[in-house]
Amino acid sequence: MLKGSARRKNSSVVTFQLQLDDYVANVEGKLEICGGFFSRTSSQISFTGDGWLEALCQTTSNEIVPSSLNLNFYLENINGVLRFADSPPGNFMATARNVTLDTSTTKLSGSLERVHSSWQNFELNLDYNVQNVEGKLMWLLNPHVPYYADENERGGSGSYDASDAQLVEYAASILPHGLVLRVQQITPPANQKEKNEIASIIAKWDLDLMDRGWGQSTLVEFPKELPGWRIDNQENGSFPVDGLQYYSIAVQKGRNVYSSVLVPVGYNLGKSRFRHAMLLSRDNGKVYRIAPPKATDPRQPPPQFDPSSSQSWVASLNWEYKQLQ
Repeated sequence: MLKGSARRKNSSVVTFQLQLDDYVANVEGKLEICGGFFSRTSSQISFTGDGWLEALCQTTSNEIVPSSLNLNFYLENINGVLRFADSPPGNFMATARNVTLDTSTTKLSGSLERVHSSWQNFELNLDYNVQNVEGKLMWLLNPHVPYYADENERGGSGSYDASDAQLVEYAASILPHGLVLRVQQITPPANQKEKNEIASIIAKWDLDLMDRGWGQSTLVEFPKELPGWRIDNQENGSFPVDGLQYYSIAVQKGRNVYSSVLVPVGYNLGKSRFRHAMLLSRDNGKVYRIAPPKATDPRQPPPQFDPSSSQSWVASLNWEYKQLQ
């Protein structure tokens, strides 16, 4: 775990930590920026004609269980470039041909149709973006790996942790009586351009966790290419919801709020989970809360503010996205 303090543009100092095992691997004696390496603990890997990745996955208890991941749901074709879908389903297979998986290298390859009907070849190493988490294939958004052609230029615009895409759960009236959030109204994007701009500012979110002691402030400031957009911590400090302390973060332009999410304080959830929740709020016009797994899930997070809560395994838990009325 790499830890330290970093100075922000406004001269304030924030602490950071990064689990290097999540990003660095020993590949044939060479340290490389890599991803999930699901193939190391999986067998009988295959790719179906309708876009599913299938495998037998080994758990830490050495149990072998079948698992599958719908790549067609998470990936899209943007004029011949394979990229992560802003608003799944991406359905890239509808405009792809000759798609095959080389199981010896875990590279998915094929051709994608462009707008003027020509075809562009692509190649994607699934080991960079797929991980076996206790027998379940999960997609990892690794910002250090350019899994589509313009990742470095566009910063992964609109991407999120797809492994949690099916964990969205509606929950009515979960806020304690009398608690009034600053955010009362979510403004819908006026057009596709504005929707893309919101996705782009969300993609600039780079925090894996929000620790104690944060007051009302701007967390992502006005990028030059996105004038007027910002992400704020709305409240002056944290507040309780269902026994946990939360912050309220919002994507704003001027006084309008386009996305609002309640995030638990002190847990290393991973930046992609934050991004996912913000995109859900944008798309559905509701405030979302990143809530702990259901009580029936044996993988419960440690107590809030417990030092172990910052460990990377918390990021792999099935935290839920609960929609607020």
